[in-house]
Amino acid sequence: MKYISILKIMSLIAYLLIFWNGAMISIPMFLYLPLSATDFDSPGQAVSSILAIIGLVIAVIISSTFNDKKNFFWYLLVFFLLLSPIIQRLSAVPINLFNYLLFIVPSLLFLISYILFLILIFKSTISKLIK
Repeated sequence: MKYISILKIMSLIAYLLIFWNGAMISIPMFLYLPLSATDFDSPGQAVSSILAIIGLVIAVIISSTFNDKKNFFWYLLVFFLLLSPIIQRLSAVPINLFNYLLFIVPSLLFLISYILFLILIFKSTISKLIK
């Protein structure tokens, strides 16, 4: 159970520390989401940002009120909601603009730790069903 909470916290912190390069400065995800939900280039950008904000709210609510082992499908939904702005930006901008460490390292850390988190929750859910 301890590893599950560590992976969850580590993945969400890594997600919020993904940096997007701008024309003049880089901006972290925790600022990008609320700003792009209100000041956006395309409707898809606003929708993906709002979905990610909803995903973060759902993650906080279910982690504070429910047992992690019973919420595999909610956490899977949160994973796809959090991926939506990353996929949207990767598809809207040329891929060579994402070749910097402030994007690569937190993104990989988020993906690896969240997928491991989902695997551990799935294993514990299956073991509870078998018993």
